[in-house]
Amino acid sequence: MIPFVDEPAIREPAAVYARYSTDRQSPLSIPHQVRDVREALPRLGLLEVGCFSDPAHSGFMLRRPGLQTALKTIQSGQAKALIAESYSRISRD
Repeated sequence: MIPFVDEPAIREPAAVYARYSTDRQSPLSIPHQVRDVREALPRLGLLEVGCFSDPAHSGFMLRRPGLQTALKTIQSGQAKALIAESYSRISRD
């Protein structure tokens, strides 16, 4: 669950990221994750500058097309944060 804080006046740019692991999971998982993150962005002081996803990609692999594009958005300075519904959407250990 994404924590709630008072809505700050200045918002930092953020890349939104969603993922599910296998083709046996529902493709609706990504829009649900994105919806939940978007609802939390104002409370977290973040402004969406891009939305990236990787359907049916394992969290163990970091070379996922959507994640790599999201990271390039951060490296270029277009975003200062990467936000997902949970850490496990970005990576698993």
